Amino acid sequence: MSYREPSKEERKRLKQIHRGIIDRCHNPNDHDYDHYHRKNHIYVCQEWRESYDAFEDWAMRSGYRQDLTLDRMRKTGPYSPQNCRWLTIKQQAYNRSTNRYLTLDGHRKTMQEWSDIYGVPKYTICKRLKAGWSEEDAVRVPTGGRRPIREEKEQGDRVPLWFQDSSAMPMIFPCWMKESILVSPRMVMTLASCSILVIAGLLTLYTWMGVSMLNQM
Repeated sequence: MSYREPSKEERKRLKQIHRGIIDRCHNPNDHDYDHYHRKNHIYVCQEWRESYDAFEDWAMRSGYRQDLTLDRMRKTGPYSPQNCRWLTIKQQAYNRSTNRYLTLDGHRKTMQEWSDIYGVPKYTICKRLKAGWSEEDAVRVPTGGRRPIREEKEQGDRVPLWFQDSSAMPMIFPCWMKESILVSPRMVMTLASCSILVIAGLLTLYTWMGVSMLNQM
């Protein structure tokens, strides 16, 4: 791309950016120095460090605009013509090292990118993942949608086989229980346990009543 003379405001901002990258990488008094230089050994190339004009020339030939920010393509690499580019704030957010990546159908994207594609807020995806949702359902289920049934079945790995087929359930379960089992196996397990306890209690009561009647005869 050919060189374009920057406006007064563009030059002012470019000088601020140039000074900022030098300070954070080479000034021990800068509050970001520990993160950039001491921890990650990031530096500004000698050409840019010694000449603002060289930095400005690269910037204007690389498509600089006032709405773009300076980004390092290789996050552990230096600030140099070979490793830098201009991106929008949103594009740069996609490339942060703190981003979490999710893989759907073989495609790896950041959580924010999937959020933009499916329209589900990023915080909703985070909340779902923390609750144990699969990456696919956390991203694709619309906001306000319920967790798919298959998720609950996968978690219920201790549910007896006949719990997964309502037609194979023992006759002891009423129809409404057989229907609910397809929605929440864990709930049915709890109801089944309660039913067994009730039946055991009734048998004990009937046995006690029978013994009492025999003693009175």
